[in-house]
Amino acid sequence: ILETIKSVKDGNEDTRSNLQRVDEVGILSNEFDNMIDVVQNSKKELQKVNEMHELTINGLNDGIWDWDIKTNKTFFSKNWKEMLGYSEDEIENNADAFFELIHPDDKNKVKKSIELHFENPILNDFSMEIQLRCKDDSYKWILTRGRVLLDGDNKP
Repeated sequence: ILETIKSVKDGNEDTRSNLQRVDEVGILSNEFDNMIDVVQNSKKELQKVNEMHELTINGLNDGIWDWDIKTNKTFFSKNWKEMLGYSEDEIENNADAFFELIHPDDKNKVKKSIELHFENPILNDFSMEIQLRCKDDSYKWILTRGRVLLDGDNKP
C-alpha cells in the first residue's frame, strides 16, 4: 500500500495496489483504490466544467472579471483585457491592477461605490460606467457590473 501511496503522490494516478487479500490490509487497499477512482472521476468532471465555463466566457464576447476580496486575486477574461488593448499577460491578476486602470477623475467615485455596495450587498447589484485606461493611454468608457457573494458568516 505504501508503494501505491508514494506512486500516486508522485503523480502516477493510474497506480493501484491490487492486493488480493481479505484481511484488514486488503480492505484498506481496496478502499484506497476506490478513493483514487473517485478522485480521478472528480478531476474529469471538474475539467469538463472548466471547459464549459471557458466556452461560456468566450462566447459572451463580454469582458468578465472576478475579484476574491479575501485574497485580492482577480480574474480578468481575455476579452476584458482585449477590450482595452492588452494581451493576457500584460495585466496582473489582482485588484490593484484594476484600480490602476481607472481614470483619476473616477477613482474616488468607484471606490466609494464599491464600499457602499459591500456595506449593503443584498440590496442591489453593483453597476456603473467608468473610464479605464487602454494600452495606448487613451480611456474607454466601460459599463462594469458586479455582485457580492457572501460567505457562511454573511461577509463578502
